[in-house]
Amino acid sequence: MSFAKKTARAALLVPCLLLIHACASIPSAGIDGPDKDKLPTNGGLVAVQVVTNSAHLTDALVNWTEAIVVKEDGVGKDGQPELFSLPALDDGLTSTRVFVGLLAPGHYRFSGLFSYARGGDMTYMLSARAPRTVGTFDVQTDRLTNLGTVLFQPFHPDPLANTAVLSPVETPYAMSRIDDSQPLAEFVAAKYPRQFERTRSATTLGWTADTETQARTRLAEAIHGFAFMERPRYISREEIIYTARLGSLYRRSASGQWTIGHLPTNLALMSATKLSDGSYVAGGERGTVWHAGSLDGSWQAATLPYAGQSTAWLGEVDGKLFAIGMDNGKARLYQRGEDWAWKLVGEYGTRAKEGARELAYDYSLTPRVVTRGKELLVYGDHARYRLDAATAAFSKIDDQGSFLVQEQPNGIIVSNADSFWFGGVGAPQISRDGGLTWEPYHRLGKWGGALYVFSDGTPLAIDSDTGFGWKGWEKEPHPSVLTSSDKGKTQRAIGQVTFGCNRIEGPISTDELLYLYCFDGSLLKSTDRGRTWGAEYSRAVRADKLPAEFLGPGAKK
Repeated sequence: MSFAKKTARAALLVPCLLLIHACASIPSAGIDGPDKDKLPTNGGLVAVQVVTNSAHLTDALVNWTEAIVVKEDGVGKDGQPELFSLPALDDGLTSTRVFVGLLAPGHYRFSGLFSYARGGDMTYMLSARAPRTVGTFDVQTDRLTNLGTVLFQPFHPDPLANTAVLSPVETPYAMSRIDDSQPLAEFVAAKYPRQFERTRSATTLGWTADTETQARTRLAEAIHGFAFMERPRYISREEIIYTARLGSLYRRSASGQWTIGHLPTNLALMSATKLSDGSYVAGGERGTVWHAGSLDGSWQAATLPYAGQSTAWLGEVDGKLFAIGMDNGKARLYQRGEDWAWKLVGEYGTRAKEGARELAYDYSLTPRVVTRGKELLVYGDHARYRLDAATAAFSKIDDQGSFLVQEQPNGIIVSNADSFWFGGVGAPQISRDGGLTWEPYHRLGKWGGALYVFSDGTPLAIDSDTGFGWKGWEKEPHPSVLTSSDKGKTQRAIGQVTFGCNRIEGPISTDELLYLYCFDGSLLKSTDRGRTWGAEYSRAVRADKLPAEFLGPGAKK
């Protein structure tokens, strides 16, 4: 994988891999793309889902924007291989991407992935060549070729490794496909109903059979075991749950033992909890909701009414199960009915501005709820809402919005009151009465990192691990652990942590056991109020744990 960051004037200086002489010259097979008038009238639909098992691609690029395929049984007018680009679609998706295109009949190979973004006067690009072991496929007139899931596993040496202007950085990776029947027909039908209708009467195509099935299975199992951890949920002192990529759930028991379970999906999970009857629910991309009697039980699907959203939160209030589905800033609150049918209770939020979609997912899909007896308080950017679980009445109560709300196990709620998008992140504030009243605090650190507040009112934060110098963004190798005895007016350092580990996990931390989240998905812990930190759990994937035939350039065994 080759990365370069450059100014717009220097755009042509950055090479494109994937056998591409000029990235912009690849025709788009996207049905709504710039070359839609050139699409073949006798074409077939192709859909592939790509899961990237990391927080992001680079410091500047969040996800892939194109999948590249090459026609194996023909060459272009210039004698070069015919390449086509399938655009990324993200309806109801957060980290996963689905690529859909219309291609002429023929035999194709999955060639690789490409990411492109503009920010001000800067252009960012990234490409990854696919090993031939990913596979080939056929396209036929008026038929759907469903390629299921392709896995991309980077081995990031450093979250800021790719910040040098006009300086390509080689980052190792592994790429393969999961030989399963991950259904994409529903996605294609919802996005392109007219084109999909032409394929209904024909059998769906898939990958061409080859001899790599067993090796791919080993790779998929290995990466599943390292599914990227994302969001925590505190169940009790005896149990913590983490949602993860690839339909995975992590569980920590009171003894400190970690186990991992896999649901029958490759979509990312974003929310999970344990119900009062001892059963579990989990939700994620495409409005999915799963339920089972135990974490290793048989998981059953109960999808929200609208698949173009993600199930960002699940929780029980007054013995009733509620879900929040979110789509780029727009939120819908549902209540579970009989036979796991979901009823819409209310809506809130506004759609984020165009051009901010990726960041909108990072921030707007973070649930901001507080459970208080038989009530649920829900925070949007500019307003607060109340759900009365007894009557299912949902209404706005005031204009007290919030960028961040974290309910700690010790009963303290930590919040930043102002909207990220319209007023900047405000100073932190805490509540001890379920969000009725708030007590102002001061920021800790250069950029005001998230606080954990002990029961006695003492705040704790990790200083930023980046700063801005004359060379641009620079890293702080050992950011300080900060605390204060006067609500942040003055602060002092009581320890240090490793670069890349700077997110205090307030929703699962207690005064006796603090958790710190690292960029690779691993966790640190402290039992002395943040003075020292040790390893708690790490599923950071390593190249020497994966089959060599799927490793890209630079991934040394």
